Order: sequence, then structure tokens, then C-alpha cells
Amino acid sequence: MNRLGMTAWEWVFFLVVITILVALWLSNQLEGSRRHPIGRTKSDMRSIETALEAYSVDEGRFPLSIGNPPVFANITTPVAYLTSYPMDPFLQHQRSFCYYTDPKGMGCIVWVSGPDRDLDLTLSLVEKIYKPGMDMQAPELINFSFDPTNGTASSGDIFRVMNAEQRITSDTLGR
Repeated sequence: MNRLGMTAWEWVFFLVVITILVALWLSNQLEGSRRHPIGRTKSDMRSIETALEAYSVDEGRFPLSIGNPPVFANITTPVAYLTSYPMDPFLQHQRSFCYYTDPKGMGCIVWVSGPDRDLDLTLSLVEKIYKPGMDMQAPELINFSFDPTNGTASSGDIFRVMNAEQRITSDTLGR
């Protein structure tokens, strides 16, 4: 028999298939929108690392940290190691990356809230646990680390640790 149209069941099947495809597409779009700030953070961390390394080569120490939450001092002027302070991409650019250096300037840690948008590392906590020469696997830091293997919505902060004497850099994203 020659039919010109679709039956009701064929329409239902067609709509179910389209609905499933749209749902898959939306879930991928949402996941991609969560990954974008993580990529932006990695890029900003590399820029900050380059600026801090250049500063430490010129001055023999890392720049001082000021304020609470702490930020960089003397890194944009008089010499522009950074042209502007990178802002936290997870908080719609409401706060700059946090930064702490030990009193002698021999090592530093730079951190930003992770996808959970909660700053787990605080200045008072970092002052207690940070020591020059420590790396990302230090037991004192590992509990505050964002782990991308737990999914993009996992808790923890994204941070980098740098050491002037050994020129060690490690980060929570394993790159």
C-alpha cells in the first residue's frame, strides 16, 4: 500500500529520538561551559608563573603579597611583569587570583577558587601550612586541591606552588 504520511507511532518514535539527541547535546554544552573557566585558569596560571619567574630572576626573590585575600605587590609597576591582574573566572571576575609568598620571598603559592566557587585555602591557613620548597603532593595541600578526575564540579582550589631556589613549579592540574 502506498502511504503519503506518517502514522502516530512513527511520529512518537521520531520525537523521542529528537528529544534524546537534544538532551545529549545540552549535557555536552553544559559540561563545556564548566570546562572553559578551567582552561582559562590554566592559561592565567602560566602567565602568572612566567611573570613571577621573571620578577624573581630580576629581584632575587618573589614579590611580596599584600591584603586579605592576598594579591601580588609590585608586579605590574614599575616594570610590567603582568599588564593586569587576572581575575577569578569562576566568580565572574569578582576577585583576583590569591597569592602568598614566604617572608623571605624564596617560594610562593598562587591559588583561585575551583569550579565549586568556594575559596578553600584562606590566608590564615596558607600562612600556617605553606613552606618554601613544598610541592603539590604535600599532605598539607593535597586536601584542598581540585582534582579534574572527579569531574568538573568537584570541590577544591586550583593552585600552583613555585620555589625560587630549585625553580620547581607544580600545579593541581598536572600540566
